[in-house]
Amino acid sequence: MSQKIIIYDQGDLKNAARLFWVLELYGIKNIAILNGGMDAWPEQYPLTKTHTTPQPSQYFPVLNSSVYASTTVAKVAAYSDLYQLYDSRTLDEFMGKRSATEKFGHIPKAKSIQNSTFFNTTTAGVKLLKSPKQLDIIFATLDKSRKSVTYCNKGKASTLTYFLMKQAGFKVSHYDGSWLEWSEKGLPIEK
Repeated sequence: MSQKIIIYDQGDLKNAARLFWVLELYGIKNIAILNGGMDAWPEQYPLTKTHTTPQPSQYFPVLNSSVYASTTVAKVAAYSDLYQLYDSRTLDEFMGKRSATEKFGHIPKAKSIQNSTFFNTTTAGVKLLKSPKQLDIIFATLDKSRKSVTYCNKGKASTLTYFLMKQAGFKVSHYDGSWLEWSEKGLPIEK
């Protein structure tokens, strides 16, 4: 049995979720994300500044293609009733009012789901993921019977949506090329 890998970042969980997805893509299974990241680490547990040396491993990467959505899969998802696309960009980007590229709008049939909906803020200003019951309420409005594909601008922010949907039992993959690749290829868009 392999050791559990705990991933953390400064608290918005975008970097931690991105690493989670990459590790899953390469076949690593025993992974968790620290809710709230370093910003939520309890003070009663002192952090160490000791240098650690990585230990050699017998791990051999095996690509887990089920978590990866290529541009072709995203195209199929845009037109097939078997799929649902989820756009994790800002609402202004989704609506076509702003864009990180020269194209404005979203992939056809995509639904908007911003990462901000997944968080509560403590009185100390720390962002923590909502409770499982609160997240269940959000995900209850989504169609679990279809395969889900997440995307954003660069393939980073939507990995948090991917992570949370996976935890909620969705059949989900992540379109890593995201909006930058989609719009660069001149593929159809909606506003």
